[in-house]
Amino acid sequence: MTRQAAEFDPTEFVAGAERLIIDEVQRVPELLLAIKETVDSDPRPGRFLLTGPARVLGLRGLPDALPGRMETIELWPLSQGEIDSAPDGFVDAIFAQGPAFHHTSAETRNSYIDRIVRGGFPEATARTQRRRERFFDSYVADVINRDVIQLSEIERGPEMHALTRLIAARSGQLLVLGTLGNVLGLPHPTVKRYVGWLEEVFLLKRIPPWSRNLSTRAVGTPKVAMVARESPPTCSGSTRAGFGNRRVHSVPFSRASWQWGSHAS
Repeated sequence: MTRQAAEFDPTEFVAGAERLIIDEVQRVPELLLAIKETVDSDPRPGRFLLTGPARVLGLRGLPDALPGRMETIELWPLSQGEIDSAPDGFVDAIFAQGPAFHHTSAETRNSYIDRIVRGGFPEATARTQRRRERFFDSYVADVINRDVIQLSEIERGPEMHALTRLIAARSGQLLVLGTLGNVLGLPHPTVKRYVGWLEEVFLLKRIPPWSRNLSTRAVGTPKVAMVARESPPTCSGSTRAGFGNRRVHSVPFSRASWQWGSHAS
């Protein structure tokens, strides 16, 4: 009934609202123009919270109504502290102590692997490994088949799935589009466009290169990370057993450092 009311009269639906949360706002695009009118007449911040699976301004077919009138917040998934109901202090400690920061952990190699494979997506953390794998497979397929199509038409659906798995397998490495294209047999413009769409639906995140020189930072090659709307190891086909012959280095991270993210905008 709520969606029907929004579609029937978007202006009346948002009129006079003091606080309004609208989930999946892209399903009723007419609401954006109505919200624009309301915000222009009453610019008080915080009156509308719009959530959805992709950046609202990137969705195909939506009116270009809200630039300059909204802020986008990426909502990351559960940190390891939240999963364990324990405080997270890693980031605060790093900024407070800098190079003097030292950390020891009681975590074993196997427990680190379990955390990596589990990720932090709320609906997946309580599942067994086998059920989690099925969940992530279905989830990634749904995101690509539904959300990415809202951004633009996909000429090669299977190649988009293959690209997602390839990037997941290279999470944390340099994002070299030409190399990805060569492996998949796709032209560079197609890979560039597909990577952009995966960013829009929050499946991956580019990590800008670091340099003290601003010009170098601007033109350097970024790294890429799969953000945990799905767990990168699961998306790439890796499981706990798959880490058996891999070296896991001891790292000075508290549980706060294992953060993989879902998003809302």
